Amino acid sequence: MYKRTFLIIGLICIGFVSKAQNFDLGIKAHPLFGWMKPDQGSNSGAFTGFSYGLMGDFYVKERYAFSTEFAVTSMGGTIIEGDSQNGIETTYKIKYIEIPLSMKLKTNKMGQGQFYGQFGFVPGFNIGAKASGTQTVGGISTDFDDKNVQDNINGARLGLLIGGGYEYYFDNSTRLALGLSFNNGFTDVFDNGKATNSYMALNVGIFF
Repeated sequence: MYKRTFLIIGLICIGFVSKAQNFDLGIKAHPLFGWMKPDQGSNSGAFTGFSYGLMGDFYVKERYAFSTEFAVTSMGGTIIEGDSQNGIETTYKIKYIEIPLSMKLKTNKMGQGQFYGQFGFVPGFNIGAKASGTQTVGGISTDFDDKNVQDNINGARLGLLIGGGYEYYFDNSTRLALGLSFNNGFTDVFDNGKATNSYMALNVGIFF
């Protein structure tokens, strides 16, 4: 299923890039706030993660661009199963290589900048996963820390991206991009259980 989805997305990307007139390259580094939603158990609070990497805009028209990135993203969340006598509370920290693929629509320039909105998909590929938490059996608790759980994590993730923001121009090409985005995961995180992970990001980057 994942291979077919990524193939379709790839073909769409090739079509947009082949029509692109201009290309802008930039770097990004920003925090994010994620959570996990399990089918069984409950989630507990937000997970603070981070994303960094390269980003590029391929302009199809003057104010319409195909936008993509190559980013290393750490996300996760906490899942609680059972109760205070017999249960487990686990915080997962999962790292992905993400390649967001979206359309960015921009307004006309207003003063030194312009607003934008974007919508698309975010394929991700797992490159690491650790778990920390507390397991309770018969009221006796045992802590565990930084346990490698990558073998229990699906190798691929797919999310839906929606966001917007503002780009401030220092000159004709260099600009600061600030925005908010929501990455809604809709594929299972685990190989043997059902849960999704999503996050809100405070996007910060510079195009050159």
